[in-house]
Amino acid sequence: MTLDRDPTASGQPVRLYGATACLPVGALILGQRYAAPLIPVHSRRQADGQVTVTVGEPLCLPPGEPTSRRRLSGLEALAETLERMITAAPEQWVLTTPLWDSSINQ
Repeated sequence: MTLDRDPTASGQPVRLYGATACLPVGALILGQRYAAPLIPVHSRRQADGQVTVTVGEPLCLPPGEPTSRRRLSGLEALAETLERMITAAPEQWVLTTPLWDSSINQ
């Protein structure tokens, strides 16, 4: 599941790089419901055409039906993870649809 794409526009607002973005919550809901860790993974295309895959530390979320506060806490942790991944190689990150809602950030 991708963390930086919200194709159904059903995500939840969270701060990302100092502005409000809507991130999808599906992985978060499943992780909390089934007490399954979320494992961040990202890939980088190298100059020689090779791809390097990096697996991050598991993010363990409280089990049970997510409440709005627990969901927001988990989403904030995921947003921090996403920021670290993007900051490590910003030239590798491509957006094809808006992530930040300009109406929220004005």
